[in-house]
Amino acid sequence: MKLLIGGKSRNIYMRKDGSAYYKSGGQQVDITHMFKKNGGGLKKQYIGGVEGNLAKVEKNKRSNKCVKQILGGVGDGISFDPIKVESEKLVKVDLSINKNEAKVELAKLCYIALNGLSIKLNNLKPDDSKDKIKISIGNPLDKFKAYVDTNIDEAIKTAIYGNAIDDPTRKAKITEDIGKAEDVSQLKKLGFTGIQDDAGITVTRAYVLNKILQCFEGDTPLANVALTRLGDEIADRRSTHPMDVLKSKASIIDPQSGDFKVDLEASKKILNNIVDVLTICMVDDPNEVELHTRVRNLHTILFIHEKIGAPAPEGAAAAAVVGDVGDRVEDER
Repeated sequence: MKLLIGGKSRNIYMRKDGSAYYKSGGQQVDITHMFKKNGGGLKKQYIGGVEGNLAKVEKNKRSNKCVKQILGGVGDGISFDPIKVESEKLVKVDLSINKNEAKVELAKLCYIALNGLSIKLNNLKPDDSKDKIKISIGNPLDKFKAYVDTNIDEAIKTAIYGNAIDDPTRKAKITEDIGKAEDVSQLKKLGFTGIQDDAGITVTRAYVLNKILQCFEGDTPLANVALTRLGDEIADRRSTHPMDVLKSKASIIDPQSGDFKVDLEASKKILNNIVDVLTICMVDDPNEVELHTRVRNLHTILFIHEKIGAPAPEGAAAAAVVGDVGDRVEDER
């Protein structure tokens, strides 16, 4: 059966239960109200003219669509492409900085930080398909043991190693710990999800967001700390942050569960600090000392020391600074 509905000839389908519908835009538009309950056939008001038909059916269709949108039943929300921060555009292999490229990558880090700050409201549920972000620590056990020795709190390190002293035994202890249950493994509590020869070291999305937010936390955020002048040129400046600068910092986001952990006042300070850095990126001709300070601090802490970027592609040229080539950090929310 076909009916003229909304100026279009529609195929009418009857269900076994006696209900009727036609298809429009991938949706089934119910028109059971147009048919008699007994004996079938159209009701009198729908025979002949279609004005009443059009008004009722299209109104019903729009109403149902709006309900589905409110309830989240249709997929036409706002979706953006993933954000990718490229460390080699923050600081070049020769340690120089291209102002225009660096501003873009620094702004992206700010956007990811703002995303992390919104977790308090939006929540960040653990997701096995997304919580396996590869970081650039390198050869899993050799390099990862060095990372554990330097960047992890002493009490947690002791809980992992126990009485082990020599390197082979400590490596075995690391493997043993990551194999334990979620609520027992010290490394999993820190946001590490796996250590494998083929996959390398993987972490949660919350791990990455937490590291970035820690750089913007407090009255004197690490991202803004002034650099020590080592030469007459700005390009000769270096970040003086040590390898373990984040070790004693409390979590902003729990790296395992994704729970937001700080109060409103702390959140407001983080927000203001992020905005301060983002403002520098938005200026056409920013103060170069301020720009270089933020760029070098975040590059050193996040990419060189914490190695939150993905490993360099196969065959990439050796970098002047370990971990400086090909590192990426993506917002995998």
